[in-house]
Amino acid sequence: MKKDLITFEDEFYIRVTSSLADAQARVLKDTESFAIFNQFGDIRPIGFEDQGLFSEGCRYLSRYDFSIQRHNPLLLSSNIKESNDFFTVDMTNPDFETPEGDFIRRGDIHLIRILFLLEEHMYEQLIMNNYTNRTIRFSVFYDFEADYIDLFELRGIERKCRGQMQETIVNENSVRMSYLGLDSVLRSTCIIFSDKPDTIEKNQAEFHIDLKPKQKRKIEVSAQCLSDKRCQEMISYAQARQKKYSLDEELRHDQCFIETSNSQFNDWINQSRADLFMLLTKTSYGLYPYAGIPWYSTIFGRDGIITALETLWIYPHIARGVIYYLAAYQAEHLVSEQDAEPGKILHESRKGEMAALKEIPFGCYYGTVDATALFIILSGYYFNRTADKDFLKTIWPNIEKAVQWIDEYGDINRDGFIEYSHRADGGLSNQGWKDSHDSVFHQNGEFAQSPIALCEVQGYVYEAKIMASHIADILGLKTLVKKWHRDALNLKLNFQKKFWSQKKETYGLAIDGKNRLCEVRSSNAGQCLFTGIARNDHAR
Repeated sequence: MKKDLITFEDEFYIRVTSSLADAQARVLKDTESFAIFNQFGDIRPIGFEDQGLFSEGCRYLSRYDFSIQRHNPLLLSSNIKESNDFFTVDMTNPDFETPEGDFIRRGDIHLIRILFLLEEHMYEQLIMNNYTNRTIRFSVFYDFEADYIDLFELRGIERKCRGQMQETIVNENSVRMSYLGLDSVLRSTCIIFSDKPDTIEKNQAEFHIDLKPKQKRKIEVSAQCLSDKRCQEMISYAQARQKKYSLDEELRHDQCFIETSNSQFNDWINQSRADLFMLLTKTSYGLYPYAGIPWYSTIFGRDGIITALETLWIYPHIARGVIYYLAAYQAEHLVSEQDAEPGKILHESRKGEMAALKEIPFGCYYGTVDATALFIILSGYYFNRTADKDFLKTIWPNIEKAVQWIDEYGDINRDGFIEYSHRADGGLSNQGWKDSHDSVFHQNGEFAQSPIALCEVQGYVYEAKIMASHIADILGLKTLVKKWHRDALNLKLNFQKKFWSQKKETYGLAIDGKNRLCEVRSSNAGQCLFTGIARNDHAR
């Protein structure tokens, strides 16, 4: 085995086996699954990288490597379709000699790979064309592995122990690799070929290809990500593609098109819309925009709410799905290991073995100080956009609970501001939108001590109280209208006194647990403008 770490004159080097330019990622996503390929359409991580086929927080394929006569093909072009649903790779053969002694010249064979995801399945169609006037015989290979690593392991978290790899089952045209997790879930990857391979083993399939002049041949492959399920019968590539088109058309049925006189602007808008729709995931409560691939391809409270606010004018159904989902998962009890408190809105929700075993707290995690107020704000804006009073009545109990969380749990030290202080082991130490451990500090570099009251969060709470008052007025609850409006005005007044830095001419980033203002300029203060908590002269 080659060593990857090399020592030379007290310097350390990592062995390089390929160029970083070869590692350009191509990404596909559908529902709970996503895949990261290189530009050849392969899953071939260089070291400990994030390439793979993933579903529900687990990597079901850690290697998926195509070769011709055991050589890498030569890349002609590689593109994800504008709508982000199909990945097409154009390739040709390198120079090679067959075992029979025939010399195959570069460019004699044209290879096309088309890949896409449909729910928990990956599909590929391989098309091989012989452009010569003679018969060409060669072999193509698929090499595959599955390591069933949890997404958080890939991010660098070490586990004390893992489950057990199971015996690989090989049939005449399929391979099933399996892993029994410590959560007692059997995760399996079932790779099925449309044609019977000439040789098939637990990590490899080989096809002997005999192409007459101008002849074309196709091979179809599906990889199924299964959780406590048997391998399903393979539907054809054409059937899967048609189902993909139908589901995508249903998802995009009400989409809005924007066209201007500037073609570059149009391209930007169209690609942004396609990227948004790739991240939209259908839940039992409606559409939810997942936060991003690879690490954040899941439900996030704050991210979903902000996305829903920004798209509300053209896609109000996104906001409805976000509100409905977050209302369904609103915390009901005090659970320290989840940073959960009654009425609090979800920060993130994870699936996978480590989440199920509570090795990470993010299975259903509430460690965010701002999502609860933003939930109320989105609910009010959604009604203003749609006049959907019936839906507003449905979520009213959740809005009330959210306001109660602000009043009873959000103000930790009873100073009139909303603070955070994490309790969950392994949870986030900072719980605003800047949640790295070193994101909140004083001008001398000293980290702020908890509980921490962020400036923009007070703005969210101010607007949430205004919006809650507005909703109460719509529903005829006059007592709450006055109370919450008064709360908002008092908060705005106290905010100016405590957060304004005359020296910096801006709002300080935060107030720490020692009642000290973090007098540093930050983009956080800019968010005080859109919520209305900034005083007019301070806004200027």
